[in-house]
Amino acid sequence: MTNEGLQETKRQLARLAMGRLYETDYHAWALEQARRLRDDEPIDAENIAEELESLGKSQQRELKNRIAEIIEHLLKLLLPDHLREPNERSWKVSVLKQRLAIEQLLEQSPSLRSLLTPKLLAECYQDGLRLFRITDTAMLGNAPEGCIFSWDEILKEELR
Repeated sequence: MTNEGLQETKRQLARLAMGRLYETDYHAWALEQARRLRDDEPIDAENIAEELESLGKSQQRELKNRIAEIIEHLLKLLLPDHLREPNERSWKVSVLKQRLAIEQLLEQSPSLRSLLTPKLLAECYQDGLRLFRITDTAMLGNAPEGCIFSWDEILKEELR
């Protein structure tokens, strides 16, 4: 076997070992990949690519879940006084916390702003509406099926 062939065999074995480490000890695998990147050594490119894609999807899910929670509580804040008042403060605090978290998320990943489309608004409204309806719907009454909030109302408007 030539020296070049031996080196290729070693690289293949290293990739196999990295793949096994990814499956058996994620933390050790991640630290090893970071070290290899810094030292300009071969890396587990396939699994790294998978993890990076997963991270992007995770941020998208986080954004969507936070928006849905805001919508749920904005809907609850529209309830008649006698139903709203006992929980109004906690719903407002929840909206403010989610807005701050979204603001931070968008600062860290500005490209997520491109997701703030009418389509996402409609999806998040349906999710928020489902969350709203999980509570005692007989007591709460009905909320509109179609989205009644704008992005500004969800992300920026002051609560009264």
